[in-house]
Amino acid sequence: MKAEDFIIEHGNEIVNFKRGVVINDRASEVKVVATLNNKKGLYTIASKLDSGQITSNAKIDQATTKLVSDLYGEAVKYCIDWKKEWAENNVSDNDQELPFGEE
Repeated sequence: MKAEDFIIEHGNEIVNFKRGVVINDRASEVKVVATLNNKKGLYTIASKLDSGQITSNAKIDQATTKLVSDLYGEAVKYCIDWKKEWAENNVSDNDQELPFGEE
């Protein structure tokens, strides 16, 4: 079978941005998740914190929030680059040639 005989379709792709932390003597990971929709060229970004990563200690919570913000920034950069690459590789329906020269 030749590559022209089939299409590889990519669905949603999940990319995790994470960093290990120790909060109140408990090891865990602070995580930001980017979901890339390869069909539509869309993405969403969400931060993931569990209840053990939020404390009543303002200094610890501020450091955790800063880390989430930094990871979020990296996810945004990644998604912007992905979107540019996606746009270069995907032609809109209006730009596609019709089969057999039809108009």
